[in-house]
Amino acid sequence: SIPYTAWRRLQTQSGISIHGTGQANQGNKEARDRPTCESDLFKNNDAERDTDNLPVLALAWDRKVFILQLLNGELNAQVAWDLDSVACGIAWLEWQMVVVLTSNNQLCLFTKEGVEVERVTINSEEIESNGATIYHTYFMNSFGNPEKAYHNAMAVRGATLFLLGPSHVWRACLLPWQDRIKALQNAGDWMGAFHIAMEVYDGRACGVTGLPKSLDVVQEAVVPALLELLFAYIDEAFAYLLLAFGSPPSVIAEANAGADVLGSNITKELKEQ
Repeated sequence: SIPYTAWRRLQTQSGISIHGTGQANQGNKEARDRPTCESDLFKNNDAERDTDNLPVLALAWDRKVFILQLLNGELNAQVAWDLDSVACGIAWLEWQMVVVLTSNNQLCLFTKEGVEVERVTINSEEIESNGATIYHTYFMNSFGNPEKAYHNAMAVRGATLFLLGPSHVWRACLLPWQDRIKALQNAGDWMGAFHIAMEVYDGRACGVTGLPKSLDVVQEAVVPALLELLFAYIDEAFAYLLLAFGSPPSVIAEANAGADVLGSNITKELKEQ
């Protein structure tokens, strides 16, 4: 097997959205089932902050991932975890998220501590025959057989990942926290949307971008979005109830208008407080 490496880009924090000529199917993990992880944005300890600014190397080799830190001219292993299939590439999205491309055409998003946040499977008719990314076979293994090497098939710009396929380019990116909540809401996963919103409010969100560095500022920005999500959920719940009892559309419109007035009053009261 061939190792793949990526140095961490030292910049601000950043599930995954994937675009291409094919379709992207999310794996088995639901958004609300994603593990909670502690964000490094709100650490006040200067020593920990200095440690986070040290160069870090992510290494994927066969079914293993290593996070190595460069300190005093030596690479020290920080954490390691196993994959369920062979790695074909690795990259950093922003400074705390690691994405691994596997041989079964999956993108696995991890925190730098090795906690899996999300998994996406790339599907299209072309992939079934040619694979998701290009490769070469110039390297030989110890038995003299050619090995598939996927180097230079993956590139990163900020929180966006580009994969070079046989006939097109795939793009995967970390969504801003507002878009992440909206995507879950549009998919009908209300509990997942509330879960992400509360994690953002508590400063424990992973796999999102666009968060301020101060927890107080984050909470101030999240409250309106959280209230809007709550009122939208109430509107939809009452609409389903009214339809179930056979209420005419005019009654449903009046109920939604009443919910909007209630939401405006609550928002006004919160602002006054």
